[in-house]
Amino acid sequence: MARPIVGDVRIKQERRHLNNGRVYVYERVVKYDPETRRNITLQRKLLGIEDPETGKIIPTKPKRVISTKTGNSEDNDTIQRKKIGVTSLLEWVGKASGIDEDLKVAFGDDNDTANKCINIARYWVATNGETLPNMRTWQIKHAIAEDELITENLYKQVFDTLGQNESYVQNYFKCRCNGLEKRSVIAIDSTTTSTYSQQLDAARYGFNKQDDSLPTIKTLTLYSLDAHQPLAFYHQPGNIPDIISIKNALRELSYLNISKPLIVSDNGFYSLDNITAFIFERMRFLTRVTLRDGAWLKKIVDEHLNELDLFSNQLDSDANIQGVSICFEHNFERLCKYNTEGHKAGDKITVIKKLHLHIYRLRENKHQEEKLFASQLADIKAHLLAEDELTPAAQKIADECFIVTKSRGKISVTPNQDGCLKRSRYFGLLLLLTNDEKDKESALAIYRKREHIEDHYEKLKNIADGNKPRVCDDWRFKGRQFVQFVSLGYFDFLYKKIKTLKQTLGQVTGDPVHDLSDNLKLEKKIKSWLENESLHEIFEWFDCVESVNLHGGKHPHVRLITEQIKRDKKFLEVIGYSGILTKN
Repeated sequence: MARPIVGDVRIKQERRHLNNGRVYVYERVVKYDPETRRNITLQRKLLGIEDPETGKIIPTKPKRVISTKTGNSEDNDTIQRKKIGVTSLLEWVGKASGIDEDLKVAFGDDNDTANKCINIARYWVATNGETLPNMRTWQIKHAIAEDELITENLYKQVFDTLGQNESYVQNYFKCRCNGLEKRSVIAIDSTTTSTYSQQLDAARYGFNKQDDSLPTIKTLTLYSLDAHQPLAFYHQPGNIPDIISIKNALRELSYLNISKPLIVSDNGFYSLDNITAFIFERMRFLTRVTLRDGAWLKKIVDEHLNELDLFSNQLDSDANIQGVSICFEHNFERLCKYNTEGHKAGDKITVIKKLHLHIYRLRENKHQEEKLFASQLADIKAHLLAEDELTPAAQKIADECFIVTKSRGKISVTPNQDGCLKRSRYFGLLLLLTNDEKDKESALAIYRKREHIEDHYEKLKNIADGNKPRVCDDWRFKGRQFVQFVSLGYFDFLYKKIKTLKQTLGQVTGDPVHDLSDNLKLEKKIKSWLENESLHEIFEWFDCVESVNLHGGKHPHVRLITEQIKRDKKFLEVIGYSGILTKN
């Protein structure tokens, strides 16, 4: 029989080892919470520094309190001014998105690391990716408490802790996935980070998306297209191609207990082996295919290509796109790994599955490719007439698209109509293969949502200081990547809020109070402002809001908060903000 939960208040000692060799000793007053199943810290204070020789605790100097005196008071009156706009806004985002709570649950008793992780993530979002050496100055400007200031040693220590405790990272991923709806849409994609460092084991020469000829570290991300939030990531050596990265992604999804997700991927992850893995793992998928990689689909495409010219196949959602959907069956084979009741290890297992191939013709893409092809043909023809040597690729096009004859020393170059049509018949094609989405309109709409994960990587590079590793240790790099991941969760939450808001602002809803002309006019003003400002510029705008705390005299406590115009107050109201900025 388990012992009953008492829930008594207990006093514990905690030792923190710093990089300079000092050991700080803290006293924590904790109480066990049976609902969250973890200790809650009620009080925490610094006892002193541990003497390395005797082990005794040496008290530290008390903090210096800055105080001023009024002319008519004998008491010490503290007067403080601090910037609260952007910090209060980010504090609300952390609570409303659930990111802060998920971090504290994932880190268990280690609230100190969780709070530092939150502060670093908010700094990156607020400053649009400023480097961390500038963080202490920024915190002082925003009147962060002295015991919460994060120095260079502290943020390195945070990264090391996160890199060494994979349980923190995976627990956070699980917490972020708990709120997902069933049959969620999950995008998979990767990016590379290039580095000059020779000390990062995962940095290897491979595919470099930045094309700077440096070794890279690859990061693969799972992203919820419904919640518009990053869910999980893991990094790999830079020489691992996307096409073989899908196995770990499927295992990660299984660990996170995401119920029957629809996996959306680009053609970089497409291979027949990956499709077979999806089929045998009973996973729903939607992936882009190219004829170069999906040669087994070419016959189906050729049979239905002429149907794309019919106006009856024009999409309702986009008049510039025509599409057809084909349902077909395919045999998938896999070798049995283990002995089972029906098969022995090494036996070939075959299943027949129904798939849907959606073929689209994008008119604008077709016209652009035709213009480029025409220019390419003109250039090749000029080289043929001049008897210049062609590259192997250009020579292949020349053999297919031109008839070259030579008579009496003169060269004649005429287009080969059949060869040109054969090359151009696939211009503007987009192929989507799926075992789930039967409707061509909905399949295309889902695939287009993939742009969210592309935006995610752009933000990682530009607003989370993720363009370079900036560390020379594998553990520290993993920890730094995790905090960047958290910061992008902040950014994406508010980004989605504002994007959704812009679609409804200034619209008549039928509510007589909302539909007043003055209110609609004010909302249209907010919409115009949001359409012309980036998220970072919005943070900068609110960064001017300050709070002045006055103590003493006839008023024991007076707080002055910078006034705001109607538009700003209304913006905070419509995004659902609750905090100090609206209490003035």
